[in-house]
Amino acid sequence: MKVKAIITGSDLTEGIGFYGDTHHDNETMERLKQLAMVLEDVVFDLENLDRQVKDRREGSAKEIKWQLDTMRKDLLWIAFGEEIAEEVIKLLEEEK
Repeated sequence: MKVKAIITGSDLTEGIGFYGDTHHDNETMERLKQLAMVLEDVVFDLENLDRQVKDRREGSAKEIKWQLDTMRKDLLWIAFGEEIAEEVIKLLEEEK
């Protein structure tokens, strides 16, 4: 049975932290592994969506493509900082 729920980023990271206690830190490691699997699934699905809208001319396809590109850039900035993110974005745009 599949159950759907509305969750937030905080829900996904709840309990993840450094506690300085082996038991609790091992639980953090387990949660991080689980979170990595969820995020991999999300990225995979979004890449499939990106392929679907690539080179499409419909307005909605262009909007979806713009949103996906914006999200990638925002995630790069958060993960790596502005300077590295800008370099990666520049490299990706040169590939096109």
